[in-house]
Amino acid sequence: MGGTNPKELKNLGAPNNDNLQTFPGLHAKVYLSEAGGVVCSANASNNGVGFLGETPNLLEAGIFVDAQTRTLQDACKWFEKIWGDKNSSKVDHTLLHFASVTWAARARKPIKSSNFISRAAEGTESDNAWGFVFTNTALTKKDTEEARKRNNDEKCELDYYSDFGEQDIKRWPLQFYDVHLSKGKISVGARNSLGRGTPPKRLKSIVLASIVEKPKLELSDSDRSIANEIFERLEPQHALLFSTAAELRKHLREIRKLPS
Repeated sequence: MGGTNPKELKNLGAPNNDNLQTFPGLHAKVYLSEAGGVVCSANASNNGVGFLGETPNLLEAGIFVDAQTRTLQDACKWFEKIWGDKNSSKVDHTLLHFASVTWAARARKPIKSSNFISRAAEGTESDNAWGFVFTNTALTKKDTEEARKRNNDEKCELDYYSDFGEQDIKRWPLQFYDVHLSKGKISVGARNSLGRGTPPKRLKSIVLASIVEKPKLELSDSDRSIANEIFERLEPQHALLFSTAAELRKHLREIRKLPS
């Protein structure tokens, strides 16, 4: 899904088309129809086959299989087997959002490895694409295990944000810094939002995010000082979402007006 143009997925009916699915790890290019089939190396892309009269940029190869052959019948059985596999998923809101995030990441500016909170707070961070989520609570072990099962996260590759309101979920940034306070220690990481997920039974909502491994983030003294300011005003078992650096600055102005 990471290399799929979300605009084209929408043109194909996502997220409301039950006949549009994705399968993890699928790399084959097999095009089937009543007239026959094509098995080839080419993606259905401009580089692969060319569109609107443009010449494709890549050298591809493939074969046409006639409709009356055993080979086409076998190809159709192969397709039906993958389509009905438990790991095959409809391109729903979550997967469409994931495609949008990963597609946009191709042109994304590199994230800052330090001073990202202080730069945003001072107004020197011009890239408003990165938001912030400050949390001082986390899912229980039981809820985490249930969330992984409900969201097909067998490899434990996702992060979870629970019980945010509907308005927060709608304005959730595509990419954000996760700033977490636990037992007096502040940790930080970068995340790509994957949108709404399926929450554990006892929770109302959950947002999924993938973890950005590099670069490794470190809090500067200035970052840590501003984070402490925010956490000191944040009630236990709560969280704050800032869609942009501008929202973070506005919040800091407001809490700095309050009596200590």
